[in-house]
Amino acid sequence: MGALTACGRQAPEPLSAFEGRVEDWTREALRDSPELATRAGVSVEQAGGAYASRLDDRSAIAVEARRSAALRRLAELRAFDVRSLDAEHALTYAVLSSRFEATAAAADMPYGDFATLGGIHPYVLNQLDSAFLTLPEFLDRSHGVANFADANAYLDRLSAVAVAIDAETERARADAQAGVAPPGFIIDATLRALDDISATPAASQPYVMSFRRKLDALVAAEADEATRARSETRAATLLGRAEEITRAAIIPAHQRAAAFLRSIRAGASEDAGVWRLPDGADYYRDALALETSTELTPDEIHNIGLARVRELTGQLDIALRRVGMTEGPVARAWRR
Repeated sequence: MGALTACGRQAPEPLSAFEGRVEDWTREALRDSPELATRAGVSVEQAGGAYASRLDDRSAIAVEARRSAALRRLAELRAFDVRSLDAEHALTYAVLSSRFEATAAAADMPYGDFATLGGIHPYVLNQLDSAFLTLPEFLDRSHGVANFADANAYLDRLSAVAVAIDAETERARADAQAGVAPPGFIIDATLRALDDISATPAASQPYVMSFRRKLDALVAAEADEATRARSETRAATLLGRAEEITRAAIIPAHQRAAAFLRSIRAGASEDAGVWRLPDGADYYRDALALETSTELTPDEIHNIGLARVRELTGQLDIALRRVGMTEGPVARAWRR
């Protein structure tokens, strides 16, 4: 009996204090971001609770909580004596220390977007990664519909889309009142995207089209004709709800975001750099550290770029002269 027990499954080794804290931080990040948990495909237990019917909270209160949590996590990490860790855990400590320090520094900036794992962005409403752009792709690619429970969870998330867009609009409004507004060209590009979406009928919106494809696949997978017929009826009802949510809530949220941007367009700067924003130089430095892990200063990065442009321009000048192009600036050739 003893021999059989010895050969059986061994009890898992207890987690060290450091391993336990890393698991806590991981669970905290997943609990804070249902979208991250969905993309990672983790269990409810790993995510610290149910998440399949929720979107990330984009409110000002939630973003401020993430900033505070970033500062707390760095303090918790520094409480560990790295000399007490083995080589593997010391490496983990070093990686986390670099990331946590950069994230905590970025958390001091009171404007723009801040995500635990996603970095910082100075403008909440923009043409690249605002909620009105990322959520259609998220729901299409990451939210599977393997059954009608998944379909209902999709509708729950769809009902939260307008809330997410409005939350970002309100944060952008607060930032603008504090002197942080996008330059004109970003406002114009964002307005074009918002207006294109607003002009699209609800039935043709990505949210609805994606849901229709998922429901069609769900119905097609039914084993018999009678069950398929019942599922078709049920799917039609759910699809109708999706269209109504999109028409009555999501499109108006896009229109509200566009109205806000139009209200600040006349006073927008045409300067692209964040240097013009409050503590702009510090913001740029923190973004560099967070996005690249470099310890170079913004001026050093800028000088590297200028030197590289001079080098490439010199090489191009030589190449152009070899083929008989000897008149006019090199910049003209770049534009061709």
